[in-house]
Amino acid sequence: MTRLGSGKAAQVVEQACLEGDSGPQGLLVLRYLPNLWRHALGCALGARWLAICCGYQGLSEQAYLDGLLHDIAKHLLIAALKEIIRCGEFSIKLSDSLVVEVLATMHIEQGV
Repeated sequence: MTRLGSGKAAQVVEQACLEGDSGPQGLLVLRYLPNLWRHALGCALGARWLAICCGYQGLSEQAYLDGLLHDIAKHLLIAALKEIIRCGEFSIKLSDSLVVEVLATMHIEQGV
């Protein structure tokens, strides 16, 4: 990301998220990723706006990228849950409440 610069890195992240919406996905991904993407984009736009309003124009693109990536571990956790479903090794039903709890309680630790 340092070599790309924050502007190009943000473009790469945005493109990966948009392309991810069109690929073959399980119901789990279709149910949760659109909201995660909207949240990340809202945070990115808000972080950029706040940086500009506070006089940190030079950091606005970094703030945007940080907003996009701040919950990246939720995407990782969804991918892990999707793999658990796909492999069929475990006879577990992933209820909405379980998925929400996993995302809420594990994303900070996994993000770090």
